[in-house]
Formats: sequence, structure tokens, C-alpha cells
Amino acid sequence: MSFDIEIHGQKITLTNEDVEEIYRVQEREYRLCDARSAFQNRYEYDDTFEPIYGVTVEELAEDESFRSDIVDEFEGSLDCEIPETTMWDNAVDNALFEKFCIPIKQRIFEACDDPNFSLAFDRPLDKLLNDYADISVVISVASRVYEPGMDDKTLWITAVTEMFEDEIRTPEAAFVEKDAYSTICHWKRRSACTTSKTC
Repeated sequence: MSFDIEIHGQKITLTNEDVEEIYRVQEREYRLCDARSAFQNRYEYDDTFEPIYGVTVEELAEDESFRSDIVDEFEGSLDCEIPETTMWDNAVDNALFEKFCIPIKQRIFEACDDPNFSLAFDRPLDKLLNDYADISVVISVASRVYEPGMDDKTLWITAVTEMFEDEIRTPEAAFVEKDAYSTICHWKRRSACTTSKTC
């Protein structure tokens, strides 16, 4: 079967394959626009977005490759039993995680690059994260603990500490005490502490 159409006075014959290809290309363009809207609607008013991801919502919305990643995630998880808005939200979050997982993990390791940190939890940071957490969970905690003016190092130390300090301690594991007069987190071993002695 073929289709005869007229464009600017010129008649063109299209096959079924031609029509299908044109449809898919146009559908992709529409979904790229939908991806932008879904991303902006999800994060436009999130004050923690730039501190955590290191880029503004406006800047990332203009990133065509990122929008394409969102569409790929959306198309790869189409499910008629899931609301379309939910599928777009999931696609946005998945694409965001894939794009920023490695850079954020590097920032976490740079922030927590202190032998006392590993000592406090009785294991290296990479083992700590690999055993007990996903970077996406650290990001979620960072969104919750972020305060205006908080620098990158303090943000990630606070997020990681918040995540682990009450959950994975051995009997002699350390507790974390944040100095009220600085943005530095100090690690202290509980077994070495006394009321009159600084650990």
C-alpha cells in the first residue's frame, strides 16, 4: 500500500515504511518536548537541585542528550497499567541518576576523604557504600539535609553520616558529632571517650 501526498505543489508517493518512519521521527520529537516538561515540572521549584547536581534545572533542560536519555527511559518502560505522569517521573529520575551517579560518587569520596571517616565506621568508605547503600539513597538524604549556604563537603559528609550513623555500627563504632561553631564534622570513637577527655 502506498500514499500519495502533495507538499508545496509537489506530489510524493510514500510507502507504508516511509509513513511509519515519519511517524516515529515525529513521535520522538513530541516526546523530547514532553521530556523537557516532565523534568521541569518535577524539579523546577526544588531549591536543592543545583547544590546536589552542580547544574541548574534550566541548564539541564536545554541538554538535548539528557532529554533524549529521558525519552529512552520512558520508551523502555512503557506500561499501560502505570499512569503516564508516573512513567515520565520515573524516566526523569532514572536518567538523572544515570547521568550524575559517577560524578556525585566522586564528590562524595572527595568530601569524605579523611581516614577518620573510615575509622569511625570500621570500614573504608567504598566498602561502606557498596555494602549498605545506593548512591541514589545518599542523594535523597542530601536533598533532605541540605541547608542554604551549605558547602559541598559539608553537604555530602552530613548526608553520608546521617545515613549510616544509626544503622550499621559495631559495638565499638564511632559516633559523629558536628561542631556547632564550624562546618567540620569530627569523628570520635565511643570506646575512647570520657566526660573529661576529648577523643
